[in-house]
Amino acid sequence: MRLLALDDASVEPISLEEAKKHLRLEGVLDDEDDLISSMITAAREMAEGRLNRTLVRRVREVAACNWGTIKLLKPPFVQVESVSYFDADGQSFDVDASDLSVSSIREPATVSLRYGFPAPQLARQDEAIIVRYTAGYAPGEVPRMIVQWMLLVIGALYAHRESFVAGVSVTMIPEEFNKWLLQPYMVYE
Repeated sequence: MRLLALDDASVEPISLEEAKKHLRLEGVLDDEDDLISSMITAAREMAEGRLNRTLVRRVREVAACNWGTIKLLKPPFVQVESVSYFDADGQSFDVDASDLSVSSIREPATVSLRYGFPAPQLARQDEAIIVRYTAGYAPGEVPRMIVQWMLLVIGALYAHRESFVAGVSVTMIPEEFNKWLLQPYMVYE
């Protein structure tokens, strides 16, 4: 199974203004706005990686080699956009939405052919079925504990721009504290 994000993140969970406020840079010149914006994106990508979650709403794609229950990874699931497949002759076809069964009661959501719908013959290839779906939080709806973790990461990135710090005594926030912020939202695949 392959997973691919098709759209770029357009609205980050943390605004530049919120990050600058956290960094105590309000009213400071805009010289570092690009740097801070890149740190916001890096913190989101780190959170998405640790959580196995999509924080910014976008279209994702998952591929499978056979019919059955296909997991729609990287929740939260919003909706199925399309399901297509390659038949034994290599031709591409779309599955009608009425022939699909989608379950989003648990995370990750799943999609399968509706009971009683005959499964079409598939091409013998790893990516014979392609499911496109929307996942992610709506703007402003990323859980606050995740946002707080991201702000801690942004603060650390901003304060320590090099991989080595010489002549400075540094005390890290215990890893357990970081885990407590993210643990309730982790998805185990």
